[in-house]
Amino acid sequence: MGRIRELLRSFGGAATRSPRAAPSRRCGPIGVDLAHERLRLVQMDFGSAGPRLRAAASLAYPVARETLLASPAGLRRVVRTALRQGSFSGRRVVTCLPAAQVKVMPIHYRVGTGKDEGETVYAHAVERLDGDAADWIIDYLPVRTSGAESGERSALATCAQRVDVLAYLDRLHGAGLQVAALEVGPVAIRRLVVSANDAEVDANVLCMNFGRRRTYLSAISGRRLLLDREVSLGESELIDKLAVDLEVPPAQARRLVYRHGMASGAGARREQAAGGDEVATTIADILRPRFLDLAAEVERLILYAAAELRGAGVDRVYLLGGIARWPGIERYLDGLLPLAVRILDPFASFGTEDPAPTTAELDPVAGFAVATGCALRGSRADD
Repeated sequence: MGRIRELLRSFGGAATRSPRAAPSRRCGPIGVDLAHERLRLVQMDFGSAGPRLRAAASLAYPVARETLLASPAGLRRVVRTALRQGSFSGRRVVTCLPAAQVKVMPIHYRVGTGKDEGETVYAHAVERLDGDAADWIIDYLPVRTSGAESGERSALATCAQRVDVLAYLDRLHGAGLQVAALEVGPVAIRRLVVSANDAEVDANVLCMNFGRRRTYLSAISGRRLLLDREVSLGESELIDKLAVDLEVPPAQARRLVYRHGMASGAGARREQAAGGDEVATTIADILRPRFLDLAAEVERLILYAAAELRGAGVDRVYLLGGIARWPGIERYLDGLLPLAVRILDPFASFGTEDPAPTTAELDPVAGFAVATGCALRGSRADD
C-alpha cells in the first residue's frame, strides 16, 4: 500500500483516515463508481447505530465513457451534475480502478525466516507480470487458507500498470475530486457484504458481479475475501447471442431482455402454457447453455471454497451488476444453482435520513454495490 499512498498524496488525496469528527456522527467519503454507462455516487454517515445512507445518485453519461474520460471539462460537468442530485458533503472520494485495468491473481507462498510477507508476495507477483516491475503498482490481500498450520499462505495480489493509475487519478483530480483511496472491485464488494451480514459474522457467500464482458466471482467467508475469479461471460456476449438467434439488432435484443426478462427454470413451459411470457421463455432457452457453463464454474468454485473452509459450505449467492437487473434472473439462476440466490440490494441494511433518496428514485439498486462498498471504507467492516 505504500506506493499507492505516495501516489494519492501527489494528487491531494489522504493516505490515512480523515480526522475524527463529532463522536456521535461523521460523514464518510463519497463512493464513486465510473461504470460503463453511468456514474454512481454513494455517501454514508457513520454513528453509534451504524452506517446510514446520506446520499446516492446515478447519472447516465452523455457520451461513451471513454470519450467522457478523455474530456476533463466534460467529466467535471457530469460529476457536478451528479453531486447536485443528493445532499453530498465534500469532494473526498473512494473509488475503484476500472476492472479491465486490474489483474487479480492468487498467490500461494511461504515466508522464509527473516523475510517480509509483503516482499514475498511482491516477488511472486512480479514473476507472473509482463514488463518491468517498476511499471506496476502491486498490492495484496491475505486470504484464509487450509494450509495455514503447515506454513503455507495465500493472498490475492492486485496489480495495475502505473501509467493507468496515474491517468485515472489525474482525471478524477481534474474533475475536482480528492481521491482518499483507490480500491479494487472485489474488496469493495467484500466490505459491503460484511456490512450487510453484520449479524451473521461467519456467513460464507459467493458474489457474482456481472460485467459487460466478464463475470467476477468472489467468495467471502466472514470478513475475509477467500478468492476472486473471472469467467468469460458478460452481458454484451449474451445480448449478441440473442440478437443473432432472434435475427434482430443488438439494441432491440437488449430492450427485449429488459422488458421480458428470463422465464424460470423447469417451470417455464408450464408458465407459458398457463399464459406466461413466451418471449421470456425463448430468451431463457437461447441463453441456457451459457448459464449452464456458468453454473458448472460456480459448482467448481464451491468445491474449492469447501476445501479451504474445511468442509463448511457456501450459504448463498448474491447477484450484482448488469445481468442482475434482468427481470426474473434471480428465480432463473436459483433453479440452476444448488444454493439460494438473491439480488444484492446495497441499501437494504442501512437506514436513511431525509433528504436521502429512496431506491425508487435510482436506477436498479444492484448496480450500486461497488459505489456503496467504496463509501463504507473506514466503517466497522474494515476492522
